[in-house]
Amino acid sequence: MAASPPLCDDIVEEILVRLPPDDPASLLRAALACKRWARLVSGPGFRARLRRGGGAPMLGFLCDLRGGFDGAVSRFVPTSSFRPPRPRPPLPAAQTARAPRDRERPQAHRWVPATGEEQQLPMPPRRAESWAAAVLCGCVVGAACDGCHRGPFRVVLVGTDAGGIFSCVYSSLDGAWSEPASHPGSPTCLESVPGVLVGGALHFLFQFGDSILRYVLGARQVSVIQRPPACTAFQGRALLMAMEDGRLGFASVLDSRLCLWPREVGADGEARWAQGRAIELETLLPADALLTLPYLIGFADGVGVLFLWTAVGGLFLVNLKSGLLRNVDIDTDIYGVVPYGTYYFPALRIAAEGDGAS
Repeated sequence: MAASPPLCDDIVEEILVRLPPDDPASLLRAALACKRWARLVSGPGFRARLRRGGGAPMLGFLCDLRGGFDGAVSRFVPTSSFRPPRPRPPLPAAQTARAPRDRERPQAHRWVPATGEEQQLPMPPRRAESWAAAVLCGCVVGAACDGCHRGPFRVVLVGTDAGGIFSCVYSSLDGAWSEPASHPGSPTCLESVPGVLVGGALHFLFQFGDSILRYVLGARQVSVIQRPPACTAFQGRALLMAMEDGRLGFASVLDSRLCLWPREVGADGEARWAQGRAIELETLLPADALLTLPYLIGFADGVGVLFLWTAVGGLFLVNLKSGLLRNVDIDTDIYGVVPYGTYYFPALRIAAEGDGAS
């Protein structure tokens, strides 16, 4: 009997794309079956299929561990089978916007977990009393990039000092920071979470007061919008997020509820906060986790996962899409997180180019 003809590449890709996207080990095992599968999985067509299914899977996160005022260190915590190819020692705090004892120049360090690449960026041109930042890859800059790890990138930094609010931008193409631009506004301490990109603008929270800083990328203009009226800065730590439909969102814990507010544009053209979902945490968290007020410390864009820190139960990941809750074992307090997700897996290309069955 004649052997059945092999499946065409499109059918094989349709099968492989159904493997769990947050489990890179399953893709690697499939790639090791033969060089043809390895070539398909490591190719741009397969990655395009994955992207059409949603955002890049979250493979882990970089967290700032509270070790005292000057003792915070960073650590990569995997949430999948992915492990960095070259584990590295803890970094200085990945991003801290707490008011320092004296004015300082923020230090920026770039690390790509998928490849192990490291880069120390030059010091920004202006000292800050508080600051926050966001990294924009080539997909936003306007240039093509392969998995957002080799293409150009920018770092947008906003800071405050006695003179007010300022911003500067680092370009990987130029290898330098722009001259700082000053913006009107009263200086106040910026929150330490990374900026949220929505509608061509980055959004940053202030630690005190009820304001949100909006930075327009193209024009480099700064404006201030207000938090939802029900959410003051004195009701626990809140955060900004990109909603699934592309709108700016605001999340906060009020009493025992996780409340979400999307920002909507009304018929009059004015943008306002609208009351969205309210998730009862008493039905999700262990009973003793709500003895103290939980804090929101991060959001994974594209996968809809909120990071919720509790003094008793530790760190919980709340999946807004599925409603599922996951407890992550962390042996110390966490100040902030930077989620990491990618479709790029170097081992797949090694399998595709190495010896073995074709």
